[in-house]
Amino acid sequence: MEQNYYLGLDMGTSSLGWAVTDEKYQLLRRKGKDLWGVRLFSEAETAADRRSHRVSRRRREREKARIAYLKEVFAEEINKKDPGFFQRLEDSKYYEEDKREHQPFALFADSGYTDKEYYKDFPTIFHLRKALLEADKDGKEYDVRLVYLAILNMFKHRGHFLNATLDEKSGGNLDEYIDKLYNDLYENFDIAIKKVDISEIKNILSSKDLSNTGRLEKLLDIFELSKSKNKRETEILKLVCGLKGKLSKIFGEDSFSEELVNFSMSFRDANYDEEIITLEDNLSEEYFEMVMNLKQIHDWSVLENIMNGQAYISQARVLAYEKHEKDLKILKSFFKKNSMTEYNKMFRQMNDNNYSSYVGSVNYKNESIRRGSKCNSEEFFKSILKAIKEWDDCEEKIYIEDEIEKGTFLPKQITTSNGVIPNQVHKKELKKILTNAEIYLPFLSSKDESGLTVSERIVEMFSFQIPYYVGPISYSLDEKATTHRNNVWSVRKESGRVYPWNFEKKIDIKKSSENFISNLINHCTYLNGESVLPKNSLLYEKFMVLNELNNLKVNEQKISVETKQDIYKKLFKKGKKVTAKAIVKYLKENGLVDNSDEPALTGIDGDFTNRLANYKKFLEIFETDTLTYEQEQIAENIIYYSTIYGDSKKFLEERIRELYGEVLNEKQIKRILGLKFKDWGRFSRELLELVGVEISTGEQCSIISKMWNDNYNFMELMSKARFTYVDEIEKRTKKIEKTLSDIQYEDLEELYISAPVKRMIWQTVLVLKELVEIIGYPPERIFVEMTRYTGAKERKDSRKSNLLSLYDNCKKEERDWKKEIKSRETSTYRSDKLYLYYTQKGKCMYCGEQIELENLFDKNLYDKDHIYPRHFVKDDSVQNNLVLSHKECNGEKEDIFPIKSSIRIAMRGMWNYLREGGFITQEKYNRLIRSEEFTDEELSNFIARQIVETGQGTKIITNILKQTFKQTDIVYVKPMNVTDFRHKFELLKCREVNEFHHAHDAYLNIVVGNVYYTKFTSNPMNFIKDYKKNPEKYRYHMDHMFKYPVARNGKTAWITKGGESIKMVRSAMNKNTPLVTRMNYEKHSRKKGGITDQNICSAKKAKVNSYLPIKTTEERLKNVERYGGYGSITIKYFFLVEHRKGKKKIRTIEGYPAYLNDSIENLEEYCVKVLGYEMPEIKLAKIKIKSLFKINGFYYYLNAKSGNRIVWGNAVQLKMGQEDVEYIRKLSKVNEEYISEQITCEKNVELYEKLVKKYSEGVYSKRAHAVTESLAKAKNKFEMLSIKDQVRVLLEMVNYSKDSVSKINLSKLGLSANAGECKINKEISVFEECKLINQSVTGLYENEIDLLTV
Repeated sequence: MEQNYYLGLDMGTSSLGWAVTDEKYQLLRRKGKDLWGVRLFSEAETAADRRSHRVSRRRREREKARIAYLKEVFAEEINKKDPGFFQRLEDSKYYEEDKREHQPFALFADSGYTDKEYYKDFPTIFHLRKALLEADKDGKEYDVRLVYLAILNMFKHRGHFLNATLDEKSGGNLDEYIDKLYNDLYENFDIAIKKVDISEIKNILSSKDLSNTGRLEKLLDIFELSKSKNKRETEILKLVCGLKGKLSKIFGEDSFSEELVNFSMSFRDANYDEEIITLEDNLSEEYFEMVMNLKQIHDWSVLENIMNGQAYISQARVLAYEKHEKDLKILKSFFKKNSMTEYNKMFRQMNDNNYSSYVGSVNYKNESIRRGSKCNSEEFFKSILKAIKEWDDCEEKIYIEDEIEKGTFLPKQITTSNGVIPNQVHKKELKKILTNAEIYLPFLSSKDESGLTVSERIVEMFSFQIPYYVGPISYSLDEKATTHRNNVWSVRKESGRVYPWNFEKKIDIKKSSENFISNLINHCTYLNGESVLPKNSLLYEKFMVLNELNNLKVNEQKISVETKQDIYKKLFKKGKKVTAKAIVKYLKENGLVDNSDEPALTGIDGDFTNRLANYKKFLEIFETDTLTYEQEQIAENIIYYSTIYGDSKKFLEERIRELYGEVLNEKQIKRILGLKFKDWGRFSRELLELVGVEISTGEQCSIISKMWNDNYNFMELMSKARFTYVDEIEKRTKKIEKTLSDIQYEDLEELYISAPVKRMIWQTVLVLKELVEIIGYPPERIFVEMTRYTGAKERKDSRKSNLLSLYDNCKKEERDWKKEIKSRETSTYRSDKLYLYYTQKGKCMYCGEQIELENLFDKNLYDKDHIYPRHFVKDDSVQNNLVLSHKECNGEKEDIFPIKSSIRIAMRGMWNYLREGGFITQEKYNRLIRSEEFTDEELSNFIARQIVETGQGTKIITNILKQTFKQTDIVYVKPMNVTDFRHKFELLKCREVNEFHHAHDAYLNIVVGNVYYTKFTSNPMNFIKDYKKNPEKYRYHMDHMFKYPVARNGKTAWITKGGESIKMVRSAMNKNTPLVTRMNYEKHSRKKGGITDQNICSAKKAKVNSYLPIKTTEERLKNVERYGGYGSITIKYFFLVEHRKGKKKIRTIEGYPAYLNDSIENLEEYCVKVLGYEMPEIKLAKIKIKSLFKINGFYYYLNAKSGNRIVWGNAVQLKMGQEDVEYIRKLSKVNEEYISEQITCEKNVELYEKLVKKYSEGVYSKRAHAVTESLAKAKNKFEMLSIKDQVRVLLEMVNYSKDSVSKINLSKLGLSANAGECKINKEISVFEECKLINQSVTGLYENEIDLLTV
């Protein structure tokens, strides 16, 4: 008879834990081994990672193509004058003996005019460009080569293409940006600031005489704003002026997670690109657009300052050069006068943050140094001010200090500010240079078959950018051959070279954009075969508003559907942000609450975050009060195409005129083209219009209609107990209709999942296939836990700064709260009690009496209490559910909900005060004041949270399992439930010792998942009904799930009598028997890091066969010891070769480089041509990376190649007793500020001795490059170390057993900082034993290949 068994899975993107037990949680055994283990694999590279490499490569290729065209049109004229010019340019990067034309100059080698004369005439390229710009004034004719060099420089630095609507005269329309700022302030915050003459704003933003702070002061002055009264406006203007602004002061703390509440940024930050991504992830679209508008105002100011009143960028750059020269003379003179010691430090040495590092070179005493030190401009100027601080005041000192304050001292030609210069500004200069040159270079005016002159074609080539929806250019006329292949989706109309002027003739833009739509637009979160709606779609906008509005409660009662619909029509359709204040006003005006009342609004967090902004825009375009169905469809299509085409207004206009040219007038089309729509939502139209049934009434309705005609939010509609929407979604979701044994990797392609999730699923499938095959039949239940990466974790170390920020906004009190908070170590705020103490201003939440700080941690005096009782819900959130109270108050409050009315009435004033001050969240406040008991639906939802997963990654996996295991129950396990179980029974996880914790988690998923599943079944509502009928029989407490026996329908999940179940669990968890295997693989050049590490190393460092030439197709550059090369060549795979060395034959393991990409016909050829081996014979053609080896009795993973040595990783898991594992876990928690009292010198020495013994005996004694003898001798030194240093050493010793750690730092013991590094010569003939071990995915099967005899 088949024995029922359970299977547990702990799924992560780089690991899979698995376990198999019987119904009593005893591990099953097969082939003499316990059935549990770990499968390790490298996380698959995401599409975004691959895309970044691909985009960079294509950008370089296109730049090369543009430059090649420029060379092509200039070649004939230049060759007439100087046939060797292009060759000299090409040879300029080579050593003299490698040049094809042997002479010392790179640019000019004329009689009487060489590079020396050129650089004298034009110290920088901008001097040359300026001269060419002004040629019409002085009537000079310039050498064609000079014109070419100037334009070549411009082709390499084209400026940004972020705003296609800019003209060539400026960095944008400041009037338009300022108008938008006025509008944003009013729409988002109801703020109407004084409207100021635009010329005043321009004068301030473009002034060279004001520092950034000075600009801020002037702007505050003209707008009549005060720093203390107008904090939001002040932060906005700080950003405009290039200063750091605190974003939560602009958009409110509710817009940010706790760790970002104090997030400040400047548009000039070095890491601005990362900061803006963080901001986009946290802000609503309206708020983010506002930030982008502020950036445009800021960039306008920066560009004005760069242009310095000049018409062209090169003229401004020459002025900056001259100013730098003048400033440098003043600075050097002042230093020389006061201190030659300081002068030498600043100008004659290459040190961090001195002048030499600022400009990147130093010449002194015939010694020239290029780079080598770091320089931060801000720190450099600080070092100047520090050096001159004590020197006597004089004109020079005042000048230097003033210029540094204004940010105009020693201006540089190339800075990060160059990023604000748009292509149009450079284009203007290019056109002027070409116009002047046409006078004396007639070939520039000649036309070809395109009808364009050479100059016009150069300008077109310079300013053209391939639209992103066309993407990479296809080389084939066969649409099927290119679509979805090599990430190319463009469609050709005809063959031939593609230029900007024939682009529309050669490329079918319409078909290409359609391919883009079908190929690259995201798929719906729920219906994975459908494309998502644009984020600005009217339907999606309506859904987002209703999903928020349907949660609204007034005085704890849900508003009626009629009221909801009226609020939607009268408030939301205005398109403005709807505030809580506006809702209260509406309620009073419509007699829904008494005018004297201040109704409590709950269900929303402050003001509404969603609005009908786009609906309002189209009301204005169609000049109507309500859109008709036809108008809505037009609006939807316009938003759709506008989102696709982005800034390419030309193609958008064509599509609009094609579709609606007869419906829309010119004014409407112009207005539409002025709108900007971007980004995509998460749901499809098909989902929102999906029809389902409400089970209790039989009413049939679409999701969006149900949300309009009722007050359900989306997640409520996803309840299987009440509606059939989930069933309908499952019917329409793409599924794999195959048995487990038939599933192939290619089948996962249809599921629209990321590469890391795909790999995780496939590894899971492989393990399941093998386990089911070994056992012979499928499991009764599979318990699945999947790691989720969505949402930032609360960072406790930000609590201190959060408290300081809260008390910043408080009125001054007798008690100096800020001083008190500052005086404590950051780590102390890890304590929830202490954090709650300060968020409650030191008072009990239930009586308002003072809590004595010195007795805070006395459990007999003060408690942490859960507002929503743990009986019903597991919620330990400090933000929303925990409060601090006197012990007697907590006892009086009892484990019931709602809180007693006497407490609510007495404390409401204090609670409201804390809410308004930001000390408690709106959600916490709502829970405190609530007067209703939990409904059955709420109780059911609390349980459902513990047994139902809403994340799509887990849903996809469980759907696959349901399809392949039709008779098996698939149960989702909440990670937090397992964590709670571990804490309750002190089965704490330690990741530091080995990888077994993945298998332990899989095992505990079975235990915990089965108890919850048996207790509540898959329908919590039915359980709640049973509980209400018979509380004694169906009693439960969410915080004491394992206190009582659990059984249902003849299945026993937890036995408390005699501690039977927990004894079984402890017995299993104490075993050190999990099987650990690792996925081996062949590395491809398209994977992360490419064919090398991308960093070019100098010739001094580069070595033959270890470094890749900068250009493999150029023979001269192949000499890496002369020209440098790329380090860390990526190895595709390894192979075993036997070859002759002297008179004997030896065997070596060699790496095959990824950059060769199978270009060499056979490995013997590689061995002869590249490695220089005699009579090579391939013994094993392919050994994958991370393959398992047994060498002289020890097990290793084949990790990498380093020179002539192989880097091996440890493949033997460290096995320690439970007590030692727990102590190591405590060691891992130690940081600079915190050491547990449980960590002692005596225990450290004891663990040290155990680890030395462990590594000296058994299999570890056979490990190469062992450090155990050195460690044994260093014991006395260890005993003399501080506890913190002992902890560091112990953790390094534990790391010694990890595959991922190639060496350990034992410098604290006087030993090497690179101890235990396992690099062994690639020759294996010297080993007594060398075997390649092939393991199955579970490790239950394996075979060996003897590499010494194969």
